[in-house]
Amino acid sequence: MLPARIWRNTPARTALLFTALFLGVLLIAGFVTFNSIQDELSDRLNTRVMERFHELENEFGEEGLPGLIERINNLDAAAATSGSNGLVSLTDDQGTVLAGRDDIISPQTGLHKVRVARPIDAEHDSYTAMHGPVGEMKLTVGINSHDIDEVEEVMLENMAWAALAIVLLAVAGGLLLSLRLKTRFDGLRNALEKVATGQWDTRLPITAQKDDIDDFSGTINTTLDRLQGLMEAMRQVSADIAHDLKTPLARLYISIEQALDLLEKGKDAKPDLQSVKEEAETINATFEALLSIAQLEGGARKDRFRNVDLHDLVSGFVDIYQPVAEETGCNLRLRTQPDFSPTIWGDKDLLNQLLANLVENALRHCPIGTDVLVELERAGHSSVLLSVSDNGPGVPQADREKVLRRLYRLERSRTTPGSGLGLSLVKAIADIHNVDLTLTDNQPGLRVSLTFNSIMQSPNK
Repeated sequence: MLPARIWRNTPARTALLFTALFLGVLLIAGFVTFNSIQDELSDRLNTRVMERFHELENEFGEEGLPGLIERINNLDAAAATSGSNGLVSLTDDQGTVLAGRDDIISPQTGLHKVRVARPIDAEHDSYTAMHGPVGEMKLTVGINSHDIDEVEEVMLENMAWAALAIVLLAVAGGLLLSLRLKTRFDGLRNALEKVATGQWDTRLPITAQKDDIDDFSGTINTTLDRLQGLMEAMRQVSADIAHDLKTPLARLYISIEQALDLLEKGKDAKPDLQSVKEEAETINATFEALLSIAQLEGGARKDRFRNVDLHDLVSGFVDIYQPVAEETGCNLRLRTQPDFSPTIWGDKDLLNQLLANLVENALRHCPIGTDVLVELERAGHSSVLLSVSDNGPGVPQADREKVLRRLYRLERSRTTPGSGLGLSLVKAIADIHNVDLTLTDNQPGLRVSLTFNSIMQSPNK
């Protein structure tokens, strides 16, 4: 019985099963080949026996019984002196031997096998013999099949050795393959064990062979890259939440103490309670934004996707927000291509929120008189480009990726309103719509570009 460890080893088990399969195929092929060769040799021997029988039968027809007896005696004498592998016997209807061998017992008519003892060692040889009538007599002609038996024996022996060699080579090759794959799998296992202990920067080894195991390792490494990014983002978010909520919570605590103190003194605490309410609303808004981002990153709200006319959505949004922009002293404009009204597959409310965050971000951080431009244009045969740009102070190139992170703010002192989640929510909405989001220099100002890579329709259409 094979050890349990070897049988649990997939490469070794595969090698053993393949060896068994190959050996089975070899046995079937050997059996067919052996029978084919055996039949061919037997047919040839039978043909030789029949030819000799007919020769003697023709001799009887031409020379009569005396001529046949003389021919048989000559053949028998020649066989005795030369060690020929043939035999012949002629008997009358009473079974009396008239010529040839007298030790052939052949009661059957036709071609068949007979065994005749050798006079030297009393061993028996196998002959293929033809027994049939010649006139009123019985003639038996045989040829030794010892050569055929030897060929068959050699074939069987060679097949046995070949099968043994194949089994040994297959088992040895399977074990070597098993050891080689075990080494690779051990490397994969060790790498994953390091990841399990928190070493997120560990990656599975990839060889130069680029085989299926390397493809599998590459897929896992991509997953680990994504997982590491999520873990780092989680740590960053945790640190940012603690940092950003520390001051509001402290102010909230102080405002509550002041309100309680005023209430104990019988004074009006309404202003302090209003401050408490505002701080609570700010904290609540921060958590709601974080929750919305988490839900979007988890794929929520995709069941609400519908066909959305992007031109109608953008133009309607600009019409609503132009008065808001005017109140802040800024100019909000829309630029679209004539007769261009693309339809995309998405969530109308989320896309409106995306635009609102981008425009409000520009209005909040740009000085009075800033121009904010919303553009909708064709970017290719099946691509749509939606952009929001301004001519304000812009964002430094080193910070353009960072501002997409949760709670990241360029204004480190946190004295201006905001939670640092506006652009993070924009990115989450863009990702759920499979939209490419890029931040570039508008010279001056910031340009946020959203590329819809295809004009999407409902999957059911």
